[in-house]
Amino acid sequence: MLRNQLALEVKEQHKAALWGFVQQALATFSESPETLHQPAVRKVLSDNLLLAMGTMLEEAKPIHSAESISHQGYRRLLSRAREYVLENMSEPLTVLDLCNQLHVSRRTLQNAFHAILGIGPNAWLKRIRLNAVRRELISPWSQSATVKDAAMQWGFWHLGQFATDYQQLFAEKPSLTLHQRMRQWA
Repeated sequence: MLRNQLALEVKEQHKAALWGFVQQALATFSESPETLHQPAVRKVLSDNLLLAMGTMLEEAKPIHSAESISHQGYRRLLSRAREYVLENMSEPLTVLDLCNQLHVSRRTLQNAFHAILGIGPNAWLKRIRLNAVRRELISPWSQSATVKDAAMQWGFWHLGQFATDYQQLFAEKPSLTLHQRMRQWA
């Protein structure tokens, strides 16, 4: 236990990942400071920063808990997570939101997602948000006139990474999705 230590030893890969995240955010916001005016972007950015710091510190400081949830318990936990996300679809939810709502640690949530779905909660939430953007881009009733508007509404602040993730999931660029809507409903 590191109780009386003045410093923590942190793995280089975690420090590098956190520093890369900070540099990427600073570069993005220095080029497009208006993105910080979006509440969803600020929320996702701050939660992702906290998660990156948490990841960095997790291996430096062991977590002692009696959390041993069975496979069935993991299924119930994921069911509750899904219900919460569906009830709050208008919000750009993060892993920290889920942990707070479900009263579990990030490690427990991560273990449950990996055990049941084979992916982490961040990847799952990102897919949900990507699907929400796609619905915005397809819907003729959408208020989003641009890909950027739709992406930022759902908390995506790094538009290049968003476009890459979108294309990986849907096998088309988000601009093509929007163009098809405009052409179909023009």
